[in-house]
Amino acid sequence: MDVFEFVASLVNSLAWPAALVVIAIVFRQPIRRVLNRMAKRVGSMTEVRAWKVRAKFAEKTTQVNQEIADEASSIDPPLGQTYNEGVSLEGESPREIVMLAWLDLEENLRQAAEIAGVPSDRSVPAARLRRNFPPDIQMRLRELQNLRNAAVHMRDFSVSRESAIAYARAASKFGAIVRHPSIVMAMRDEARENPASVK
Repeated sequence: MDVFEFVASLVNSLAWPAALVVIAIVFRQPIRRVLNRMAKRVGSMTEVRAWKVRAKFAEKTTQVNQEIADEASSIDPPLGQTYNEGVSLEGESPREIVMLAWLDLEENLRQAAEIAGVPSDRSVPAARLRRNFPPDIQMRLRELQNLRNAAVHMRDFSVSRESAIAYARAASKFGAIVRHPSIVMAMRDEARENPASVK
């Protein structure tokens, strides 16, 4: 390879990158406008997605809250006001409110399991304890857990503080329901009839 072949191959290798640089310099304004428009569209899509998540969380929380209220009113003897209606979570973000409410509900599940004679130490996850409850309680617990998962695991989770407090009230009321004597007795009966579900 002589010098001329080397220079020719070098020029050939640099032709495309040089052409791209020249095109970028010449068309920088139109390219900038296109990129700005794309950024605005992506930003608005993210806002729309966040709005949908917020609306869905609020809607589902309202639905679960109503269903739990209906269950609480149908329990015999009546539930009363044993749950924490005045949830005070000053300074907490909506995500923290949901998380704290879920942790409180898990503690209520463990207390109910303990009363029913089901092993419930910290190593037993709440999802496993759920198997010992009646089916309607399992379903409601699954719904609350799905809402909690959305709050914890969704990157762009942003719900209103009011929705998060509504979730906390529903979880608190549901915690009182799972500790209700009739539910605990049903759990105890299930544990006796099906010891495999306890493990």
